[in-house]
Amino acid sequence: MRPPRVRRRRASLASLRLFWVLVIDLGAVLIGLLLIRAAAGMAGVSDRVPFVRLVRMLTEPVVWPLGHLPGGGFPLIGTFTPADLGAILISVFLCLAVTGVIAGWESEGRR
Repeated sequence: MRPPRVRRRRASLASLRLFWVLVIDLGAVLIGLLLIRAAAGMAGVSDRVPFVRLVRMLTEPVVWPLGHLPGGGFPLIGTFTPADLGAILISVFLCLAVTGVIAGWESEGRR
């Protein structure tokens, strides 16, 4: 039986850090937009406000599928729905999971 061979790195450390920064930044922007959407929904801000309309337009692809699940489309407070809450929780979980995987890759490369 042969010892395991050493694998070469497919990506450089610089590209890995760039990927990590992009994931963290895009995740933070998405979560921030979802939180703004939730706050505007709880406050009952109208869609006639251009900024609120922009935020809802940008976050709708994330919230829309969850709104079609059973119980996802009814309003809790104002226009805030369980779909909004689910989108926030799923986005936070996915960002943390991807960050953990990338951190594992980085620590594995330092050994």
